[in-house]
Amino acid sequence: MVQHRELPGAAAGKGSREAPHTEDGELLAASARGAVPLKPDWCKTASGHIKRPMNAFMVWSKIERRKIMEQSPDMHNAEISKRLGKRWKMLKDTEKIPFIREAERLRLKHMADYPDYKYRPKKKRRRGSKKKNCTRLFCCSFILFFIFFLCNIWKN
Repeated sequence: MVQHRELPGAAAGKGSREAPHTEDGELLAASARGAVPLKPDWCKTASGHIKRPMNAFMVWSKIERRKIMEQSPDMHNAEISKRLGKRWKMLKDTEKIPFIREAERLRLKHMADYPDYKYRPKKKRRRGSKKKNCTRLFCCSFILFFIFFLCNIWKN
């Protein structure tokens, strides 16, 4: 479904015309000032980051999450997520088909809207590797032992 919007200052039917779809898939609306692209921003955040398209589970869970939240608004999000995971696993493959098709449609739309998009996950920072922690523990225990040893020598 294509939504048409009228630009401010353009009279209905006069001075305003719509151009057909361009090769990028953008709908251009021409006005007296020039062409204004109607870029789809359905998966961009305010910072300009492009989100990945939803998979079948995400499409289904978005709908089901709303239903659960309407029934039990006080339920924690973590509990809702656990229930959704269990219910998705219990669904038959035939029941998942409409959501798989919708996810595929979204994936193709995403590819058309953002042809140069490449998923680049950010690497998670580690707080401290196991090796460093073991070394620190060994050093601390050695220092404590040494202090204890010196205290015992001075007492004698």
